[in-house]
Amino acid sequence: MGTLVLAELPNNAEKINSLRVHMIIGFVIGLLTLIRIFVKKNHQPLEPLKVENEARKKLIRFIHMSLYTLLLLMVASGVSLSLISGLGEIVFFGSEAALPEDFGVFLPKTAHAIFAKVLFAFIGVHIVGVLLYKFKTDSSISKRMWFGK
Repeated sequence: MGTLVLAELPNNAEKINSLRVHMIIGFVIGLLTLIRIFVKKNHQPLEPLKVENEARKKLIRFIHMSLYTLLLLMVASGVSLSLISGLGEIVFFGSEAALPEDFGVFLPKTAHAIFAKVLFAFIGVHIVGVLLYKFKTDSSISKRMWFGK
């Protein structure tokens, strides 16, 4: 959303409201990611996937760990950007300070943009993997992700 939408908005109240939504959604995603990691660590593991190939098993694990890591890095870089730029004060606490003209001058913005692109690529790979698994094994892999499964 940031690179595609927020960067193009003029620095006005609409942009502040959009940034507020962006930041809240990012925080919620980070919180849900931490909850997911906690649940995975503290509950019985799921039934193993029907994958014979060891390289594929390692790739699946790598993709999952990368997704969690990238999500947390997105949140960390977003929070860092907010703190360094004063954005949190402007968006949530009514500071009269002006929005920065260019967030690109802040290193966390560059990291945030890079993490976003890599995350979207990994999400794409993950979706392709889920679809391939579904068609190869004819099992409902999505049921594994729900509570109590």
